[in-house]
Amino acid sequence: TARYAMSWPKNAIADGRWFWEVLTDAADGGESRVLWPVELDEGEDPLRSVMDACHGICGTAILDNGSMGYSPFVTIGFSIAKDSMGNPVPVDVSNWEGLCVTYTSDAAPMLVLDLGDSLAEVLRYGLPQVSLPKATDGVAFSQCFSWSDFKLPPWLRDVPQSWRNDVGEQAAKQLVAVRFRIQAYMGEYKFNLKYIGAKADDPVVSEHEDDSKE
Repeated sequence: TARYAMSWPKNAIADGRWFWEVLTDAADGGESRVLWPVELDEGEDPLRSVMDACHGICGTAILDNGSMGYSPFVTIGFSIAKDSMGNPVPVDVSNWEGLCVTYTSDAAPMLVLDLGDSLAEVLRYGLPQVSLPKATDGVAFSQCFSWSDFKLPPWLRDVPQSWRNDVGEQAAKQLVAVRFRIQAYMGEYKFNLKYIGAKADDPVVSEHEDDSKE
């Protein structure tokens, strides 16, 4: 994750390990979970067994509202860097130029730029994101996005003045984590996140763009 970083925080350690999370859903009364195809590994990299089995990160998002008043969700993602205590820290990754992704998913997912707890609270958890289409029947969807493609969600109101313009570019200068989010009606949705990487480091950007048009 340190590749192309504009500036690296003092004493920060490159991270990049994948995690999954339903904490926000559960905190609001949701009962969503992920059903993995194999048993998870023990230790610091539990999704390694999933990656080996799927050649990606695959599973079934079991979305359940529980007592929650909005659509349930799960996310998987990776943090960019961490401090000596193991806490995620923001990094300027402007030189990534954006993100490229390849996946299959029974529900339309989103790519979300996580800015950490403090900024998430300021933005009322309406973080910069791009919406992606469903990709079913085993046919993967590939596309690259520039930072300028990432926008605040349309439901967010009273946006702070400092976040009304150049949202994606601002987020890239203080990025904490990248999240692949599946949010939909109650049900079961299979997914396989096959590839995600920096746009600047993608040798087949044109191929991704051709796939998306096709």
